[in-house]
Amino acid sequence: MIDFKEEQVRVEYLIGEDTVRESITNEVSIPVAAKPDIEEILKVKADLMGVVATVEDGGVTIDGMIEVGVMYVADTPEGDQPVHFFEGELTFTNFVEIPEAEEYMDTYVDVDILKVNYNFVDNRTVEVSVILRKFVKVFDYRQITVISEIEGIREELVEKELLRIEHVVGENTYQTVIEGIIDVPTQKPDIERILKVNGALIEDEIAEVIDDAIIVGGVFRTDITYVGDTPRR
Repeated sequence: MIDFKEEQVRVEYLIGEDTVRESITNEVSIPVAAKPDIEEILKVKADLMGVVATVEDGGVTIDGMIEVGVMYVADTPEGDQPVHFFEGELTFTNFVEIPEAEEYMDTYVDVDILKVNYNFVDNRTVEVSVILRKFVKVFDYRQITVISEIEGIREELVEKELLRIEHVVGENTYQTVIEGIIDVPTQKPDIERILKVNGALIEDEIAEVIDDAIIVGGVFRTDITYVGDTPRR
C-alpha cells in the first residue's frame, strides 16, 4: 500500500523572458537664449528616469525617459571660455514580445544604459545617441500540488526535486501622499513657468521587518522642467 502527503504551494511561475537592445538618437539644444554658444563639448551624461513597464497580451511595453546633460566650453565674445551646462530629454517606448504573456501577469524589467555617443550639430545643438539594454521577465503566481511525503515504495523508484518556495505571511498595499518644497539651485535661473514634473521612486530604498509590520523608506527623486526667467540678449 502506498501512502503519500499532498500540499498546496504558491510558486512564481516563469512565463518567458527576453533581452533587447535599442539605440535612441535625438538632438538636444541649449534651452535658453541667455546661455552662450558651444565652442567645445566636454562631457555628455545620460540618466534613466520614470521607466514604466506594462504587461499586455503577447508582451511587455516599456516606456521611459532619458535625462541628458551636456557640459561644454562656451564661445563668448570675451574669449574667456567659461564652462556651462544644459539638459535635455529623450523618450523611448518599446514592445518586447513574450508570446504567452497576458495583461493580468506580473513583470520584472531592468533597463541599463550601455553607451552614450554624441555629435556636434551646430553651436547650440548636440545630437545624442544612447544605447539601452532591456531585460524583461514575465511571471505568474500559481497554486500547484506537490507530494511532500511518500511511503510504501522503494526509495530508488522515487524521483525527488528540490523546490524553493516563498511562504507568504501576509500582504498589503498602502498609498500615501508625499509633499515637500524643492528649491531651484543657485546656479539656475528663477522659474517663469513650469512645463513638467517627473517623479521616480526610489533611490536608497530600504525595507525593515519589525513585529507585525514592515518599515519602508527611501528617497523620492523629482525632476522639474521649466522655462527660466532670464533676461534676453
